[in-house]
Amino acid sequence: MKILEKIELRLSSWIEGVFRRRIPHHIEPVDIGRALLQALDRNRQVSLACVYAPNSFVVYLSADDLAYLKSLTRTLEGELKGVLQEKAEKDQLCFIGPLTVVFQADSELTRGKLRVEAAFEEGEIGGAEPEDVVTADTQVYRRSPSSIGFLVVNQGRAFGGGVPLRDGLTIGRNMGCDLVLDEPNVSRIHARVVCRGGQWFIEDNNSTNGLLVNGERVDSALLRFGDEIKIGTARLVYRESL
Repeated sequence: MKILEKIELRLSSWIEGVFRRRIPHHIEPVDIGRALLQALDRNRQVSLACVYAPNSFVVYLSADDLAYLKSLTRTLEGELKGVLQEKAEKDQLCFIGPLTVVFQADSELTRGKLRVEAAFEEGEIGGAEPEDVVTADTQVYRRSPSSIGFLVVNQGRAFGGGVPLRDGLTIGRNMGCDLVLDEPNVSRIHARVVCRGGQWFIEDNNSTNGLLVNGERVDSALLRFGDEIKIGTARLVYRESL
């Protein structure tokens, strides 16, 4: 390479570096992910039984950056919650409520800058909907399931095992779950079973790898006889007796 060409290459690199420093770029998703993980680590609290992690996050951005990411915010919320969940499972952290990540504008922030606030908000993990009830005067009657349901494991380390369903039944890797699945890609509390309107529903519990019913990823699904449920590498089948 000629000396003149070398000088021109170095000069163009220097000019590009100067402009990069002087002209801020938009915030990218990876920047938000790093900031959330740092906030999670900074705000964890140690108790006698476990280490708690904040579960409510607000990401403050400039109006310009918020507009830049507007079409991606819903997708980003789900992806970032998955990253936080995975970090919590890896570090054996406990959440006291469901994970939430929301975006807000901050007029004091300039483009390329962000701020994260983390907090603890109690609530039922999994966001199960309230049970269906029928009221008459001051009495409340809860609808019982119209059938006795069972989840039978037909593939996995708990092969052949199964449990009768009850409202609030938990499924996951945690030894405290009603149905323990010691399998790869299974979250500590991966899913729950709830009874609504006399019917059984299975619900994803903000798991990292999701819940599949008959091959389709779902947040919540009504269980029907013979449904196949995939959780991590385990496969379960829904059975019932009237």
